[in-house]
Amino acid sequence: MEFAELTAGRPASFRARIGRPTRRDLTVAVLSATGEPKLGEAAPIDRVAHDIRAGFADARTRRAARGSGGDAACAGAGRHVDVDRADHRRSSVRPG
Repeated sequence: MEFAELTAGRPASFRARIGRPTRRDLTVAVLSATGEPKLGEAAPIDRVAHDIRAGFADARTRRAARGSGGDAACAGAGRHVDVDRADHRRSSVRPG
């Protein structure tokens, strides 16, 4: 088993070293995992939630690979969007 198999709601136990934080934020300790994790089984609701999140991530990845993401379409930079950029800029400028 590997840590990559760890999902939200799935119980896990592993050995870890405690270290001092190197950041200057509210971090109080740093845990560095050592050895192999022992993973339990997530509850059914947690498994369903993981599948839904994975589906959203897959859809986002496919959309980005196609080059027609939402931000690109708004900026007129997507390859599937046929927009004259000058017209697009004029239409997006609102009088203040």
